[in-house]
Amino acid sequence: GVSEGNANLVVGYNNEQCKESVSARFNMTLLKGEGTASIPSGDEAATETQKDIDADPSHLKLQQQANTTTSIAKFSWVTSLWFVSAFILIYTVARILLSRAVQEKDQYETDKPRYPFMSYWLPIIGIIAMLPVTYKGDDAYSYSTVSTYYPILKIMWGNSLEASIASSYLANDQKGQLGGVLSEKTRIYDPSYANARSIAYAQVNAQLLDNLTAKHYYKLNNQLVPPSQRQVEFQEPFTYFFDGNTVSIRRLEVGSVRQDQTISEVATMNIKESYSLNPTVKSDAGSLRAQYTTTDAGQQQTMLAGFKAALMNKVGVDKANADINNAVTAQSNEIVKAIFLEEMRNQTLIRMTARLNEEIMCISESQIADKTYVKDIETYIKFLNGTTDLYQYDGAIECVGGKQGAFK
Repeated sequence: GVSEGNANLVVGYNNEQCKESVSARFNMTLLKGEGTASIPSGDEAATETQKDIDADPSHLKLQQQANTTTSIAKFSWVTSLWFVSAFILIYTVARILLSRAVQEKDQYETDKPRYPFMSYWLPIIGIIAMLPVTYKGDDAYSYSTVSTYYPILKIMWGNSLEASIASSYLANDQKGQLGGVLSEKTRIYDPSYANARSIAYAQVNAQLLDNLTAKHYYKLNNQLVPPSQRQVEFQEPFTYFFDGNTVSIRRLEVGSVRQDQTISEVATMNIKESYSLNPTVKSDAGSLRAQYTTTDAGQQQTMLAGFKAALMNKVGVDKANADINNAVTAQSNEIVKAIFLEEMRNQTLIRMTARLNEEIMCISESQIADKTYVKDIETYIKFLNGTTDLYQYDGAIECVGGKQGAFK
């Protein structure tokens, strides 16, 4: 931890912006008046940021050029917008008052006024929003409107909130208060679980990309072949190319096994993480690896517990240390690799998860669209089965799945 007397001690939940604030420096460089207004007056950034800019000739020159360019653009835009808006708003107010619209009744419900109460106040609020506002400071172009002052307030409070959150994390980090203490089990297995989640995501995403590729491929192909050969998805399995711990998942041309005949590469991922182990522990762990490997995810914990106990016994220690834990993590990654290699071979769970994802998307689309959308899908299924020659609804292929002869 950091002692209380340390000059670098951070106070938690401190929302002050320091002079190194990137947001403060950027805004003050672009337009000095707005930059100053976006910082609370008591913060260090309100005074020290400009001093840093003044001390750097190149930064000061950049600020002067940026202020001139931005100010001219802002003056032209705000002035033209103000005149147009002010004319529209004043005209609207005058029209409402002269036409006595406040007394008009709804033509269908005569007991109600024709216009809601806010209809008469919105133009006035609009005029107030267009009134000029002057910033504090010595900026020669320190002008704006009430409405354009809102983003400045948003920047101010957003930066203050960000500073408060960041300081709370830093303060807790300095004091060693990093949240709940993790159990030994969580510390050991979490890296391999994170790796497994990453691989699982890549697998399902690869299947989704492959299905999408098939839809585009078969849109045209289905028009050129008889019903018995029409498809909406590739029926052949993926081809996997391994390079160390990296695997490339590819959709090859039908009947091909060559990497250069790839229709699409749907994923490239790292299937196993490597860990640096003590040579003795690494050798002992290697001799036990095959005995405690499984392709059944439900057996992973049991295998790892057995592996750890056997390794500690082989090394001759009674208590786990960093080398033992790293070896268990490495073994966990070996099991993860084995599980996913097995899943790659049969694709059952991967295909099912991808199918569920597609069904959710198609259900969402059909809820937004009308009945014609579903009818087009049904018509396209008839075309796939050869009961109609209408294939102009090929856009409906996006929500059709299934193997040959079982489209749905």
